[in-house]
Amino acid sequence: MAGDQWGGGYGGFGYQGQPQWAPEATRRRTSPALIVVVVAIVLLVAAISVLGTLLWLGSGTTSTQGAAATSTHFVTAEEEPDSADSASTMPVVEPASPAPAPAVPATPAGAYQCSSLGGGPFARAGAGSSSTSCPFASSVRDSYLASGAGGGAATISAYSPVTGTSYTMYCAPAGTNVVQCTGGNNAVVYVY
Repeated sequence: MAGDQWGGGYGGFGYQGQPQWAPEATRRRTSPALIVVVVAIVLLVAAISVLGTLLWLGSGTTSTQGAAATSTHFVTAEEEPDSADSASTMPVVEPASPAPAPAVPATPAGAYQCSSLGGGPFARAGAGSSSTSCPFASSVRDSYLASGAGGGAATISAYSPVTGTSYTMYCAPAGTNVVQCTGGNNAVVYVY
């Protein structure tokens, strides 16, 4: 009887005492490598999300690349009369006004501008006498800047491309951001 009960006594459904499983080809097995790949992808997506959030939040801070500075102040706005609150405070971000450009000194009286290195203090050279050439004025400016005097008095040596000779020049302040250098063969040079 035991054989009938376990061996085929259930109407021929094929129960033989062991469960009938799906064929080997249809079984699903999870590979450890597949699990590692899925976990790695999830971690990568999470890292990118965190990095993106940090960059997005950090974009509201100050920048050292010359971006315009911003200031934040609060403005009170009236709401609809039927609202429970009579006013709300909300931040308003406005660009700060740019810093004014440094004043460029005018060409000193009695001189004409010969050259300019661009902006900044003492970037221009001017000839102040008829015996001063523009190439020499530029050479005097370059020698003065190299001396490091920065607006103060200095004695320098400057080469004249016109005469092929070096001359001693005595430089002294002659106003705000203007230095007058004299010497050589009655040469007058303004560095401003």
